[in-house]
Amino acid sequence: MKFQVSDPARIVILKVLVIHNSQLQEANILP
Repeated sequence: MKFQVSDPARIVILKVLVIHNSQLQEANILP
């Protein structure tokens, strides 16, 4: 999954996805 660090919108989306995913799979939290 590629994303540009210079794009704040993608960072926000990525954070939301990580939080949502960690809620669904707490055993699969990325470092």
